[in-house]
Amino acid sequence: YQRRVRGDCIHVGKCILPCGSPCVRLPCDEQCENLLKCGHRCPSICGEICPEPEIACKDCALEKYKTQVVDFIMMTNLAEHDPTEQPLITLSCGHSFTL
Repeated sequence: YQRRVRGDCIHVGKCILPCGSPCVRLPCDEQCENLLKCGHRCPSICGEICPEPEIACKDCALEKYKTQVVDFIMMTNLAEHDPTEQPLITLSCGHSFTL
């Protein structure tokens, strides 16, 4: 029995070291292929924990999250952002940012 943990990746493999140790492989920069609970594609990158749709889905997020700026260079908010062009990382506080 192995469970998928943060850092597991279908593109570059998984980290072979115990949890808490720095991983010996580079992080994957491919977009996550999982679907969120709402049925839309995850906006994050492979190996990251998929966020809740209420926080990071551009179509299903609550209004307070849709209006948050996620790209500080282009000044786009979540509702305007296309995660297929530039994935997002969602922090535990609920803020999402482009990579």
